[in-house]
Amino acid sequence: ANIFLTSSGLIKLGDFGCSVKLKNNTQTMPGEVNSTLGTAAYMAPEVITRAKGEGHGRAADIWSLGCVVIEMVTGKRPWHEFEHNFQIMYRVGMGHTPPIPERISPEGKGYLSHCLESDPKMRWTASQLLDHSFVKVCTDEE
Repeated sequence: ANIFLTSSGLIKLGDFGCSVKLKNNTQTMPGEVNSTLGTAAYMAPEVITRAKGEGHGRAADIWSLGCVVIEMVTGKRPWHEFEHNFQIMYRVGMGHTPPIPERISPEGKGYLSHCLESDPKMRWTASQLLDHSFVKVCTDEE
């Protein structure tokens, strides 16, 4: 991931190497994006399976966020025990989620469970995640 700094001093993570231009100020509808880009360890199930020819929306980014949190906690990418991308894609495509680290707080485990929900329609949005107690623990100390 690349780290960006906004004009107001906020840190943002991004990777323009696998970016897709979306319509401004609209919610992404399932199926809006039909390409498969990115690193397998961070790919959401709907990106891998492309079920029924449907694409994916912003919920796929939430899955990837959960994977980034796992890497931040453990120092290793999700599925690090697998050597090949196809092994990871098979596991995720079969409905498996990356293991949630034992050493993360209960709030962190809950946060990750919402990020790594297999059904993209049930996966929490960024707005919902920003209100989660895992994030509030950090921001309440300011």
